[in-house]
Amino acid sequence: MSVSSALRRDLIYSAAAGGAFMVSYLGTVLAYEMAEFTAGARVGLAMLPALAFLLFIVAEVRLIRRCDELQQRIQLEALAVAYPLAIAIVMVLTLLQKAGLQEMKPKWATCRLPIFSVWRSPTGATGERFSLVLA
Repeated sequence: MSVSSALRRDLIYSAAAGGAFMVSYLGTVLAYEMAEFTAGARVGLAMLPALAFLLFIVAEVRLIRRCDELQQRIQLEALAVAYPLAIAIVMVLTLLQKAGLQEMKPKWATCRLPIFSVWRSPTGATGERFSLVLA
């Protein structure tokens, strides 16, 4: 199966945007831990990962639009699994914090980062299911 150059470019752009999000998120957490900022600077710093994530969403939409119908369906099914899973992870972490079992310090905030890549696992599982059907 050959991958067109446009699709390959979108894959690279998507990976780069995802990496930029992770770096900006971890950088923001570390910056909050290492220095004191004014309220305005804290808000501005908090927006950096959001902007990087917006670039990631744009990259993913472009990538999915270039895929064939089967790949689009695989991605849609993976998102259908990953979205509720990400919400459940956030809910459990929040409830653990409210119950006093998990103290949220900046170093603990980094444990929420895996939520970002939760849908990659369902993508692989869904793809396997479809490849078994096509074989």
